[in-house]
Amino acid sequence: MDNIRDFLETLLGTLIGWGLLYMIWLVLFQDTGAVVLVSGAFFTGLAVLLYRTFDLSIDIPVKSLTLPLVWIKFFSLLLFEIIKTTLQTCCIIITGDVKGKIVAYDTKLESGFGRLFLINSITLTPITIGILSEKNLVYIHHLHLEGREDYKEVMDKIRSTFEEPLLDLLG
Repeated sequence: MDNIRDFLETLLGTLIGWGLLYMIWLVLFQDTGAVVLVSGAFFTGLAVLLYRTFDLSIDIPVKSLTLPLVWIKFFSLLLFEIIKTTLQTCCIIITGDVKGKIVAYDTKLESGFGRLFLINSITLTPITIGILSEKNLVYIHHLHLEGREDYKEVMDKIRSTFEEPLLDLLG
């Protein structure tokens, strides 16, 4: 009896998720042509299938929704870093002083959503690209790292700018 109930709850959740994604698809496209309707059903169904297959979850703590000032601080710091690293990247490209390296960053973020935010924030800054997140390690390609001091400085910057506010928000 519990197996049937679990199956029905899973089916209902899947159908509701698919329906909501499909509604968003239709709102974004603002068209009810056959191509939009069929492709929307296919792609939103594929998204739900992948979500279920890989057991993905959105693990945003409810407390983070009550901290708007921390969110504002995080996005302000992110915007400042994007502007600053855009200028740094331009100087590196103009001077031809590219010293790219791939490094591993050990994060304290426990939630998958927190690590996703971290790797996306790293990728949004032009001088770095988040390559892979594996358990607590995030692999990053940095455009300009010369030695140990540069590495330590970059890791401290990632920790203070991105990880600490995300730890406050998402754990």
